[in-house]
Amino acid sequence: LIAVPEREGQRDALCSRGGVTLAELPAGARVGTGSPRRAAQVLERRPDLVVADIRGNVDTRLRKVTDGEYDAIVLAEAGLRRIGRDGEIAELFDLHAWPTSAGQGALAIEIRTADTTTELGRALRGLNDPAAAIPALVERAVLAELEAGCAAPVGISAIQNGESVEVAATVYRSDGSRSIRVEDAAPVAVVAEPAGRAALAERVVRVLRDRGVDELDD
Repeated sequence: LIAVPEREGQRDALCSRGGVTLAELPAGARVGTGSPRRAAQVLERRPDLVVADIRGNVDTRLRKVTDGEYDAIVLAEAGLRRIGRDGEIAELFDLHAWPTSAGQGALAIEIRTADTTTELGRALRGLNDPAAAIPALVERAVLAELEAGCAAPVGISAIQNGESVEVAATVYRSDGSRSIRVEDAAPVAVVAEPAGRAALAERVVRVLRDRGVDELDD
């Protein structure tokens, strides 16, 4: 990994027929998502909605809303912006209250180890944005320590705030009826190094486990 360029939006977005927000959707409205985390987050706020699985690329999913197959869908803000479909966004969810997937909105550039000191390597390294890279790597460190996969209903979001990186990790019961959240922070200079990220991640996950995260879906 040689660079993480400036990060696109980290948040999740709601796209709906009529441009209504999550709170404005009528009871029984059908909300599409292929993400267990997003499904749990929707149900946590609106247990009266019907969350249904959805497949296909962004354009296909948006078309399913227009065609009436779904009343709304939840997508990554970054994906919508990158293809110029951000005009379809009805609501952007607050990152603090609605943490997203580790690394969401971040792009990673990898290079062969032998090429890191070449002209190409130096040019690519110049694209790195520490304010994007360090929080994204913190998120991934927490996810790795938690040993959670892409199918787990886990939200982990980190931001740089001055000289510190703040991270929030929330694990949800799959039906949205319960969640466990932990927040922590560490100096940027500390989590810029792998050992510092690992220490922060271990601390966050230890508190999650102390609060019963491993029994959340029992």
